[in-house]
Amino acid sequence: MKNIRLELEYDGTYYQGFEKKNSEYTISYKLISAIKRLTDEEVKLYPAVRTEPGVHAHMQTVNFHLENDMPLKTLILSLNKILPQDIAIRKASYESERFCAPLCLESCTYQCMIDIAEIPDIFQQKYAIHTGPVLDIITMKQAAAHFIGTHDFSNFSAGKQKKTTVRTISELTLSANESGNKLFLTMTADSFLRYMPQLIAGTLLRVGLGELSADDIKLIFDGSKKCGPPLDSQAFHLTDTSFKLS
Repeated sequence: MKNIRLELEYDGTYYQGFEKKNSEYTISYKLISAIKRLTDEEVKLYPAVRTEPGVHAHMQTVNFHLENDMPLKTLILSLNKILPQDIAIRKASYESERFCAPLCLESCTYQCMIDIAEIPDIFQQKYAIHTGPVLDIITMKQAAAHFIGTHDFSNFSAGKQKKTTVRTISELTLSANESGNKLFLTMTADSFLRYMPQLIAGTLLRVGLGELSADDIKLIFDGSKKCGPPLDSQAFHLTDTSFKLS
């Protein structure tokens, strides 16, 4: 039995997240079905990150156990022929038995794309949200600084959490592209709570629109104010996953 690690990417537009119980419209269902069709083995996937419905991934990592000993290159090429065109395996490797993607995860990074051009980019509208050139980016950066560090993010999450809601954000930056028509919000944490990236981004957007102040972030953390509504998941891209040595 081999412990196989896959690095994959996907367009999350038409999926109900990485996994959802009793749903065929998930990344995990498509991948498990493809592995079953190729090897006749039922596998259990261990994803580094369980992305929400509509979220895209440029660097998702999963591992699973397989008895079939086909070469890894054959595994990649064969799975990519079976999988839908909006899911692609980029790399496969053997890992020690100690490696489990969610348990060994050290950090993950999301990037949110905001179209700040006056006229929306129609070719990016599935992967960004459009605001136009109305955001106060300087104040948004001031607000973003309040998220850095270790905090209880329970007020920036959706639904009940079985475990701790304390997370550590090591990076939260806003940067524009060279042409100045896209704003990228990049956040890296040890892990994220459910809809935490969307709620942080939605709150920063409200700051940029003047509906909240930078100092209001502190009040949201202590429960005196509510965070902004979540930003649409279509604008979010899982861009990196890094791991502790297994």
